[in-house]
Amino acid sequence: MNLSFRRKTGSVTHVHQPNVEKESLSELFYLLNKSLKRYGYLQKCEAPDVLLDAEKNLFRNRLLALSMELKK
Repeated sequence: MNLSFRRKTGSVTHVHQPNVEKESLSELFYLLNKSLKRYGYLQKCEAPDVLLDAEKNLFRNRLLALSMELKK
């Protein structure tokens, strides 16, 4: 998270978080691969369903971001 500060007062003016759409294709593929591996690991360790569902949603969101990026 990047924070912008005023020089004299030191107070925070705004918070900037990168948008998923602005990530490069290589980053999207890397994150997708990492998510898939983590899902496999969670299945192997018999993790609770709530963790598996959260990872599935993350995987779907990354697939959607990747497909939108490829359509450009």
